[in-house]
Amino acid sequence: MTAALQRTCHGVLEVPDPSSVWTLDPATEQCLYTARVAFSEPFVRAPHVVAGLSALELGTAPGPAARLEVRIVPGTVSRSGFTIRFATRAGASVESAAAFWLAMSA
Repeated sequence: MTAALQRTCHGVLEVPDPSSVWTLDPATEQCLYTARVAFSEPFVRAPHVVAGLSALELGTAPGPAARLEVRIVPGTVSRSGFTIRFATRAGASVESAAAFWLAMSA
């Protein structure tokens, strides 16, 4: 009997320039940044993906307190990549943000 091969892939995604890439969702009144992350090699089957905040720089402009969420968009994980979304309150002053991610397959 051979042992099951496990495969992992990881990386960091930085929001390029928050002032130019965030969009306002009028339904939720959140500012959003969404990106597609491609794996360097495809997995045999869609892996499990986890992500978390690895960097956050807040501005000093007056406005609502910044609350940043980092989420893998449900239903977007495939053998070749996934979609990640950053979300904050409209008017919050986020200067820069980054997230780490880890994809695992058993």
